[in-house]
Amino acid sequence: MQKVIMLPSMPGVKSCVIVNRLVAYHETFTPLGDQHKKKHAKQVLSILWHEGISGRSAADDTSAFIKAISMMAEDAKDIVIWCDNCSAQNINWNLFTSINRYINSNAGVLPQTVTFKYLETGHTFLSADSFHGLVENNMRPRKNVYNFHDFVTVIQPCGGAPKTVEMHYHDFVKWDKRIQSRPRGIPEWKKMKIIESLQRLMPEPKRAFWNTIQTDNQVSDLTEIDITEDFEKTVVNSVLD
Repeated sequence: MQKVIMLPSMPGVKSCVIVNRLVAYHETFTPLGDQHKKKHAKQVLSILWHEGISGRSAADDTSAFIKAISMMAEDAKDIVIWCDNCSAQNINWNLFTSINRYINSNAGVLPQTVTFKYLETGHTFLSADSFHGLVENNMRPRKNVYNFHDFVTVIQPCGGAPKTVEMHYHDFVKWDKRIQSRPRGIPEWKKMKIIESLQRLMPEPKRAFWNTIQTDNQVSDLTEIDITEDFEKTVVNSVLD
């Protein structure tokens, strides 16, 4: 995502700096390398909205990703998206669980797979960064960008005419994490049911496992699972590896 754009952008007006302005968002999907600079390369996909439509929460970013993926799916069934290591936007359970639900739904044309790949820490330059530089360079000679429509027109001539998509209210969905946190161990009733009904049918050496298995009311140190950002990042990276 490009750094937030404040609208109106009027560099020559001092009072504009101290006024609370509209925040515009620009989520960019570019071809790998410098392909976005070539005439016949695949188009850059610019997903655009402003805070009057929605914000920049994990659910909002997920909605932007799903909008882009739905458009990519028209040309490709296996989609690979390279991202930087921004955990708030690109490495979070909200994004992964929501994308998983989306591609397994019946929502029109869907890809078969969506793969997220991440640059190593310290190597965070993406082709999207280069495209954002083109957008900023295009804003400078224009000087004044008065409203959201002006911002969209600034982007349109950059990098071989990108495809600009303006998000609307109905494009944003309140996606949630869908993660279930429950105590470790098994329920007491399940353990007792197995022991009462099935243990007598087991060889003697096999029964000790069921007698010693812990139940969820015994492992008090694990009854609450605190999924911190670092823990979440570690789990996500291990899955992606």
